[in-house]
Parts: sequence; structure tokens; C-alpha cells
Amino acid sequence: MLKVLAKKIARRIRWIFYDVYMVIKAPKVDILNKIVLLFVYIAYHIFKLKFYKFKIFVNVNGIKYKLIDHDTLKVLSYLELWMDKYLDIRNGQVFIDVGAHVGKYALRIAKRNPRSTVIAIEPGSLQFNALIDGINKNKLKNIIPLNIAAWDSTTKLKLKVYSIDAGTSSVIPGMPGIGHLIRVENVEAKSLDDVVNELGLKRIDWVKIDVQGAEFRVLRGFRNSITRFKPRIVIEIMEFNREKVSKFFEEVDYVCRHIPEDESGMYFICVPKN
Repeated sequence: MLKVLAKKIARRIRWIFYDVYMVIKAPKVDILNKIVLLFVYIAYHIFKLKFYKFKIFVNVNGIKYKLIDHDTLKVLSYLELWMDKYLDIRNGQVFIDVGAHVGKYALRIAKRNPRSTVIAIEPGSLQFNALIDGINKNKLKNIIPLNIAAWDSTTKLKLKVYSIDAGTSSVIPGMPGIGHLIRVENVEAKSLDDVVNELGLKRIDWVKIDVQGAEFRVLRGFRNSITRFKPRIVIEIMEFNREKVSKFFEEVDYVCRHIPEDESGMYFICVPKN
């Protein structure tokens, strides 16, 4: 009994030290924010603090984001540090963020480019509410948030939310290796072509797609707009979708190349051949 308790305590201490290190080393987070976050993360371990129940914001590189769980800071500060190099959006361009999460890219791009229009699509309820809070906190007027899942038709889907990587979620059943199931949410779904038509968009310059396995269905529902506007697309492609997605891009006369800085091997940038 004492041995089991000692193991639990040792594991808890290791996690506290890990989180303290993560906060201290977090890039683009100022000292004052780090001090606040240290108290928040220690409280999380001691009192099992549920982040989403509080208005806890972190300032990363001048943008205020709402934390929804233990892993949000890691997502904001450590993951995909190469993205800015490839998602090179200019002021006045139109950007669609499919799988916007709490707004890591949508908020940043909207603030940097006040004349741009940003459409942020996020089906998850916690993530979407945090996105809305981030829009309000940063006083952004050029983001259109949509609480839907991008798909190839208008329908209702079940969004499964898993335990790792800041509430990873997917509408694809049986996604491997993403933790245990926390909850299932019923979400509205529609095609991006329908979204483009409803919003009356006259141009689309950039798209980011991160939809945990649903990328082929998303692309099928976006075909007309891709053909019409020819946006540059940064997309995460799961291995089981690779062949179908590659064929799709060939059919719309696009060329894709893997982003070499991406260690997962799943992120590609796809552009028109011409």
C-alpha cells in the first residue's frame, strides 16, 4: 500500500517539475505571464483545477489565448513552430482556418492583418468557446467564427473528444493513438463550398486544414472553391488518407510537398501547379 502511494506521489512530483520546466521555458511568453502560469499549473496538480471553468488567459507573442486544459500552453508555445514560415498571409488576404482549436493561428493572423478576413471553423464546444473568448479579449473584428465541422455534405456528426494533445477531437471513428475517449458531442456539419457561398467570399488566399483524419471528406466538400480560387493550403494528412488526398490534389491540378521541419511527417503545403 505504501509502495503504491509512494509511486503516485513520485509521479505527481515528476509531472509538477515537468510543467514548471515547460512554463519557464515557454517561448514568446513574458515573465509576468509565466509567474501566473506557475501558480495555475501547481494549483492544477494540487486541486485538480479544471482550466475551462475559469477565464485563464496566456499572452503568447502579444496575443491573448484562453487556456482550456493542461496541454493548451504546450500547443500554443511549442507545437508547429515552423508554421509561420509557410502560412505567409499578407494584409488583405482571406484565410480559412479549418480546425481552429482555441485560435492559435486565427487570432494571430487576424491581429497581424487587420484588413484580412479570417474564417475560423471549430466544432468542439470548449475550443469554440475559448476561440470566442480570445476574439473578444483581443478586440478582433475581422474573424468570422463558425461552430461547425467541415465535411462534404450538410449533416450531423458525432465529435469524439480524446484525452491527449489538448482535447484532440475527431469525427472519424476509431482514430488510433490519441488517448482515451472523454466525451462525444453532436455537431453540425457542412461543406466548405456551402460556407464560401453563404459568406459570399470573393477570394480565398490561404487555408489551413487540421481535422484529425477527416481531411479527405473536407476536401471533397471544398472542391469547387479550390478550383475557383486556387488558395494555398497547409494540411495535415493522416497516413490512411494519403493516397486518396494525393489523388484529389492531382485532379485539381495541385502539387504538394512535405514540410521538412514537421517531424510528424503529416503536414504538407499544397499549391496550384501554375
